[in-house]
Amino acid sequence: MNRREIYRPLTERTLENYQVSYLARRYDFGKESRVAYLIVGEINSQMEKAEARLGIQRVRPFELYLRRGKKSLRLPLFRPEYLEAHLGRGRLYSSKEDGAGRLS
Repeated sequence: MNRREIYRPLTERTLENYQVSYLARRYDFGKESRVAYLIVGEINSQMEKAEARLGIQRVRPFELYLRRGKKSLRLPLFRPEYLEAHLGRGRLYSSKEDGAGRLS
């Protein structure tokens, strides 16, 4: 098993994939149901329009929302690009060293 196969479940964990799998389990849609994808797409589109109209900014999955006084900040905790350093190298240990070096 290579590194891409190890990290693939993490990179595929999206809100849309979860919503489709929920519909598949709850309402007996197929695992890759086109109807489920269309329903999820339409619901998400309508939600984004309503939130934009109301001025709501949603914190996305894998983001951290910080608020101090009147200031607010959304920080990404994970992005697929973060894995590239680990996937493109021969050893995970060297990637950890690189990350620790950037923090100090």
